[in-house]
Amino acid sequence: MYIIVFLFAFLLFNAIILAHEWGHYITAVKFGVRVNEFSLGMGPKILKVKKNDTVYSLRLFPIGGFCAMEGEEKNSDDKDHSFREKKAWQKIIIVSAGAIMNLIVGFFLSILVTSLQKDIFGTKISSFREGAVSNLNDGLRVGDEIMMINGYKVHIDQDITVAFALSHSNIFNIDVVRNGEFISLKDVKFETREVEGKTGIYVDFSLCKEDRNFINIMNYSATNVGSTVRITFHGLIGLIMGRFTLRDMAGPVGVASFVGRITNEHLKEDNKNIFPAIFSIISFMMMISISLGVFNLIPFPALDGGRIALMIPELIFNKRINEKFEEVFNTVGFSLLMILAFVVTCSDILKIVKGVWS
Repeated sequence: MYIIVFLFAFLLFNAIILAHEWGHYITAVKFGVRVNEFSLGMGPKILKVKKNDTVYSLRLFPIGGFCAMEGEEKNSDDKDHSFREKKAWQKIIIVSAGAIMNLIVGFFLSILVTSLQKDIFGTKISSFREGAVSNLNDGLRVGDEIMMINGYKVHIDQDITVAFALSHSNIFNIDVVRNGEFISLKDVKFETREVEGKTGIYVDFSLCKEDRNFINIMNYSATNVGSTVRITFHGLIGLIMGRFTLRDMAGPVGVASFVGRITNEHLKEDNKNIFPAIFSIISFMMMISISLGVFNLIPFPALDGGRIALMIPELIFNKRINEKFEEVFNTVGFSLLMILAFVVTCSDILKIVKGVWS
């Protein structure tokens, strides 16, 4: 069972990478750019096939991939099929297509999980758990539809969890719709409880369930994508502002470790039923795919967003950025990303070792 679940997670993770690179590939071909190599994985080649002008390769380390286009890194004599010779708007589409594909894949993964598992599509409270404190005094009531928590807009159940996680207190200002009227509740208190060494808000209410239908599924899936994009931005801002540290970040090793924990938790409950673990992994990979798309659009050197930023002047003024500056810009950015990847991987390994020793 463990092998099957891990194999599924491995294939899905690589499918997300493949979708990203395929976005670059299909738009490049559409605009007449020659793709010299389309690769899944990094490091030494273990398999390659050449078709027309493109080498399709599989490489040893399954941690990424690339779509190497003619004239992408330097000027090419083949002007008709060179990336650099294409119009600015075409190049922007080619570069952004990978991230867009990640968002599309995330949307379809969300549809899959929602259509098979979800029965809560809104934020209306159906009941309170025994000993609940959030419904005391002028607090929440059954039938309240939660709209905002401490200024964080709430559209789906996931937003409620995020709003609580972003707070440093257990007292909240919550805006709700009650009997058709918009009401602002002040100082609504919740209990805090410790889970896996971390203290968090105990959500002491349940939300109303609904029957699954096409409209509910599509609305929730689209909103879920938007919610995950927002979560990613909050995470990045929190990282820049110092609210998060290396302990809150994870690379491929951390992702694999998290998949292991998900699998272990579900199979401990029922070691003959892998579907709960599979669904949890699909949800997790949905977030990975969307976050990867958002992260790649950040205007940072070597990322797709950084490359797009360098094309904006060309789009507006029809004048290219100096090639030497572009080369230095991307080289420095790539070096910083590799350092970050190394540090995060070391942190992941240390967390695993610490977990085993403790």
